[in-house]
Amino acid sequence: MSQNTTKAERDLRLWMAVSAVLYFTGGMVFLLLPRPLLTVLDSLAAPFHLGTVLPGAMPAERFWNLLAFSMAMTITTASVMVVRDPSGNRDFCIPVIFSKIASWLSALVYFALVSRAFAHLVIFLVDFPLFVLTLVFYRRARMAAKYSGLTQKGG
Repeated sequence: MSQNTTKAERDLRLWMAVSAVLYFTGGMVFLLLPRPLLTVLDSLAAPFHLGTVLPGAMPAERFWNLLAFSMAMTITTASVMVVRDPSGNRDFCIPVIFSKIASWLSALVYFALVSRAFAHLVIFLVDFPLFVLTLVFYRRARMAAKYSGLTQKGG
């Protein structure tokens, strides 16, 4: 990281490092432990009087777990690119932001209109805050770099 890195870019770097760990871990769970994950989520549904996704979720859900793993590895890579150079690579946050928008929005609509399963609500409850935090850190870093560039040029 260069000496010209702003505090907002250092904060973005830290957030994206945390994000990379979260996305990698989540992706590995999607790939290797889909049934235990759904079992845990289903066990938490009863207190909220919400539906479950098992037993009917397997094996059809396995197809989607593989795609979820692929998406998780893609946003892990994008996050790592930001960590490596938050000043030069901060725009790698954009695919992460859009993946989180797609995830929480589709999960919320699916939960509201199709399935009252707790597992679908959890996607929203997890991905919406990740979207907001990533967007906030990205915008702060972008604005700080823009302001820093103006002050360095005398404007």
